[in-house]
Amino acid sequence: MRINDIRALYDYNAWANTRILDTAAHVPAELFATAALGACNLRDTLTHLLVVESLWRLRWQGIPPESVEFPEEFPTLETLRARWHEEDRELDAFLAGLGDADLDRPLTYRRDNDAVETWTLWHLLLQVINHGTQHRAELALLLTALGHSPGNLDFLLFIRERGTG
Repeated sequence: MRINDIRALYDYNAWANTRILDTAAHVPAELFATAALGACNLRDTLTHLLVVESLWRLRWQGIPPESVEFPEEFPTLETLRARWHEEDRELDAFLAGLGDADLDRPLTYRRDNDAVETWTLWHLLLQVINHGTQHRAELALLLTALGHSPGNLDFLLFIRERGTG
């Protein structure tokens, strides 16, 4: 794994998140907090994705995640999207500062249950991408059930649209 590969995956992640957020904008505002399919609630799942990306970035930067406040909930899609834009900028800046050698760096952190774990940075970076893919699939199913499919979220479509394939 090289840093350019990681950056491409994070560009894809942001692209796919944007497609989900753009599609969610078509859902009536009064359904933002309540629309759900099984355990997947629109607002709560979007919030979860944002918070998880932020918490991992903070850990990677050596910032205790508990030192940063996150809203319990976002009242509107617009407020969530504004916070997500901030996070995207912070994440882009973090990734821009990494080189290939950084990817094999061990990172030790404390989990919520106080367990201590050590992983290489590239494993953790890839975990966030895979985690996002899982929840975007759930959100895509929910949005489709609401009559607003986000369409194809495939990595190859992203590459094709970007023109770097």
